[in-house]
Amino acid sequence: MMDDLKVEEQLALVDSDNRPALKRFLAGTRAVVTATFKSLLDACHQTDHRHPDFTESRWPLEPVAVDEADWEVVEHYLTKTGTLNRGVKHLEKLADKGEIRMLVGSRRAMEYIARHQKAQLDHPIILPLRARDSSDDWCLPVFRRNWCSWRRELDLDGTGNRFPPHYGWLVIKRKQK
Repeated sequence: MMDDLKVEEQLALVDSDNRPALKRFLAGTRAVVTATFKSLLDACHQTDHRHPDFTESRWPLEPVAVDEADWEVVEHYLTKTGTLNRGVKHLEKLADKGEIRMLVGSRRAMEYIARHQKAQLDHPIILPLRARDSSDDWCLPVFRRNWCSWRRELDLDGTGNRFPPHYGWLVIKRKQK
């Protein structure tokens, strides 16, 4: 049944902010519908380059959290420039204080990118989850535009790379009431 749907329709069903559509869809079936890593990545429309090391085994999809509807993925901006590793550590301190939550997988990040496709054309967006690439180097996924072609690309940046303050870091914050 999911094969009959377009990628955008599949994404809408698994979008954590679209529970009514999912309930309507499941009303006539007993199947559990979940997006695949590939379908979410396709919905992100990375038109220029997808780093081949951005895989589900390195950045797995996180399960739906019980209180997920109360929280949303947002871009957080750090005021100081530094290495990507220092940026992640700063975000972890904010999470320890309860100001944000860290993403624990790639599902909600890819949902965000799919819904906000123009954002990465304006500025790079970092998924602050470290993993090793095929060269055994620690890196983070960065959704950005190719500056030569204005097309979207997904690359992996080493944790020692520097970032400027206009880079967006994907985190989870409590929704405003």
